[in-house]
Amino acid sequence: MAVQLALVFAEHTTATVLINDLDQERVDKALERVTAQLDRSVHRGRITNERRDEIRGRIHGTARLEDFHTCEIVIEAVFEQIEVKQQVWTALERIVGSETLLLTNTSALSIADQATVLQHPGRLIGFHFFNPVAVLPLIEIVQGANTATETVDKAFAFARKLGKTPVLVQDRPGFVVNRLLTRLFSEVLQLIDDGSDPSTVDHALDPVGLPMTPLQLLQFIGPRVQLHICESLHNAYPERFPLSPSLAG
Repeated sequence: MAVQLALVFAEHTTATVLINDLDQERVDKALERVTAQLDRSVHRGRITNERRDEIRGRIHGTARLEDFHTCEIVIEAVFEQIEVKQQVWTALERIVGSETLLLTNTSALSIADQATVLQHPGRLIGFHFFNPVAVLPLIEIVQGANTATETVDKAFAFARKLGKTPVLVQDRPGFVVNRLLTRLFSEVLQLIDDGSDPSTVDHALDPVGLPMTPLQLLQFIGPRVQLHICESLHNAYPERFPLSPSLAG
């Protein structure tokens, strides 16, 4: 996801983009994926060689958070665990400027909960992309209890600059899209857990004309990510979102 975000930011703005990871080896692999993706775009005729070089020249990597001190916008796409995200925000707030916009790409975690570790929680806002980032236009803009109105305005303006369609949603478990999708997954997985043939269940909605079957979408999202979303929604609404043994296993 981080590579996709870096590419979207670099393709739609003239800004320098900085990728961070736990160590330099991971950073180097991310930059290799950036280069490979741009090369594929050239091969498919989407961009010229010159445009590839211009975009690639503005994407850099670092294993040092201190290098973010001049960044005007920071987005995190770390593991979906509240403690991990809070560690990131605590460390970043010591480094970035007071006006830096803080964006979280969380798919289910509360913005307000993440912001409890910040001295200035008003600049943190949910900025939830959907995979694949380059293709899907929707961004959920999630306003936490302490998110400033100015931050919301900046987030909307930035989303539009990226060519996306921003929608303001409440800071609730699963927000909007994942809550709807998880209801669908809950029904599908419950049928499978009860012994129904997985293929029959998976293709039951074919007449509706969905872009892919529920199980194909589940694999695309990633079972581990979807399990986290299911657990978050189950904790909030246990009767509406049962946990699936098939997914947990």
